[in-house]
Amino acid sequence: MLTNVVLGRVVNAGQMSQSKNHTPARIENPSPEWTLVRRQSFSASQSRSSMLSRPKMEKRSYTLTPLGQVFLDDGKLNIESTIDATMVSVPHLCPHVEEFGLNNSESVKCLIRYSSHCWTYSVELAQSIPRFIFLDGTRQRVFDPIRYGASHYLRELICSLPQNRIYVTQSDRNYGCYNATVTSDEGCYTAYFTLRPRKGRFDGVRHKFLLTVESAYSKPQQEPGMKTSLSAIIGKARENKTVKYRKP
Repeated sequence: MLTNVVLGRVVNAGQMSQSKNHTPARIENPSPEWTLVRRQSFSASQSRSSMLSRPKMEKRSYTLTPLGQVFLDDGKLNIESTIDATMVSVPHLCPHVEEFGLNNSESVKCLIRYSSHCWTYSVELAQSIPRFIFLDGTRQRVFDPIRYGASHYLRELICSLPQNRIYVTQSDRNYGCYNATVTSDEGCYTAYFTLRPRKGRFDGVRHKFLLTVESAYSKPQQEPGMKTSLSAIIGKARENKTVKYRKP
């Protein structure tokens, strides 16, 4: 007589054919080997769960010096060659909340953040092998002492936006701002920024907008642009829009 082995239990072939909806019997006395496999699988599952539940390691924070040196938060000199630019603190470019007065006597508070592009340039322009690579997402950047030095004026330039010249760039990606009285051998020092609604609190101060300085550097000649104002920019931002470029 033919027999079949179903999950460790001997079953008569004739008995299996008696019912089309035959369901294999459960293991009444599982073998030690099968029990061991179950325990190993359960242990592996527990291990994966415990790994997923572990808190992620905190990212390191760094401080940048005028000479391009990078120190860890414990004061030790950094020796890593690749650094997350978002974790680098530049003392004179720390985030802050600024209150701007508008044309209609209204005032608004903006949280201002400065991108690493204010003190770095693309690695593709490097003349020699850089000591550090600063990662802005997937983009590789290197320390630029010229941009770093000029950035000491950046906070004052941004905080006086209502008094400075603002224009819409042709790309419509951001706004350009400069003060024609601040020039160097390279040209006018220009900041490029975006502004969007972002309610929150920073250092105990409430704000309604986020202004991000995407980049800042000196240019030999200002690119063509349409003049605008901070009041117009904030008015459009309230509608989740931007001031569109129109050819002068």
